Formats: sequence, structure tokens, C-alpha cells
Amino acid sequence: MFKAVGKYFRALWYLVTFRVDKAREALQMNPGVIAANYDRIIQDKRERLNQYKDAIAAMIAQEETKKGKVKQLTTEIQNLEKLREGAAAKAKKLVEQYHGDPAAVKNDPEYQKCQAAFRDFSSTLSEKQKRVAELEEDLKALVSNVSAHKNQIQTLMRELDKLKEEKHDTVADVLSAKEEKQIADMMSGLAMDRTSEELRELRELRQKASAN
Repeated sequence: MFKAVGKYFRALWYLVTFRVDKAREALQMNPGVIAANYDRIIQDKRERLNQYKDAIAAMIAQEETKKGKVKQLTTEIQNLEKLREGAAAKAKKLVEQYHGDPAAVKNDPEYQKCQAAFRDFSSTLSEKQKRVAELEEDLKALVSNVSAHKNQIQTLMRELDKLKEEKHDTVADVLSAKEEKQIADMMSGLAMDRTSEELRELRELRQKASAN
């Protein structure tokens, strides 16, 4: 008995599930629901695309900042090179004044000052050149990434446009299929129409009446 009851409830559950699935399928096939679902998907994709654009905009801003830093450091490097050349030229003049006497030159405070300045300029110059090299490597990677992401955005925008077209095509196809089904149902109804049969029966009755 319990098995029979279990089978009954199982059958009832299958029936309810089947009806729910059919109702869901019918709802999903509704043109308005299809259009709304497409609109939701398009909106989600548009939002993700905008987030992607914001991220790329931030990368471009970072790229511009790094370019500005390279430009600033390049100007500083050029000034340091001039200052270092000036210190070297001054030291050379002092060497010429002492007619090549190394001891006298080394003891000259001005020469020592020039040497210290030359070393300081060289050290700072080396650091700035190293920093420029690092920034240029970063820029190279950034430019490559931004270019790749820009291409990706173009692809996503094309896909979004295609999705909009697909929405209209899908809704039109569903509506067309519904209309064709309605026409087919009407034609089927006409084929099963008993009008002709009733007319035939009425005519036979009239003939019988006339014969009588």
C-alpha cells in the first residue's frame, strides 16, 4: 500500500513538474519576455564594458603620468650633464694652470670642489638615468597592454551591437513562428469544419422532402 501511495505522489510530482516546465517554456517563448531578457543581458554587458573602459582610462592616466616623469627626468639629466661638463672643464683649466703638477692641483681647494661636484653630478646622473630606464620599460608594457585592451573593447562593442540586432531578429522570428502556427491552426480548423457536411445533410433532406 505504501508503495502504491509513493508511486501516486511521484506521479503527481512528475505531473506538476511537467506543467511547471511547460509553463516556464511558454513564458520564455513570449516575445515580450524574450525582449526583456535580451535587454537585461545587453545592460549587463554594457555595464561590464563601461567598467572595462574605466580601467583602461586609469591605465592611460598612469601612462601619461609616467611619460611626464620621464620628460621631467630627461630635463634634469640634461642639466646635470651640463653641470658635470662645467665642473670637468673648470678642473681641466686648473690642471693647465699648475702646468701638470699633480700634487699642487690636488691641494687646490677649487680643484677639490670641482672634483666633488663632478662625482656628485655623476652619481645623481646615474640614478636618474636608471630611473628613466625603469620608467621606459614600464611605459613599454603599459602601451602594449592598453593597445591590447583597446582592441578587446572594440571587439566587445561589436558583440554588443550584434546582440542588439540578434534581439530584434529573435523576437521577429518568434512572432513569425507564432503567426505561422496560428495560420496552421486556422487551416487545420477549416479542414475539420463541418459546414460542408451540414450543407450536404440539409440538401439530402430537401431532396427527400421533394421526393416525398
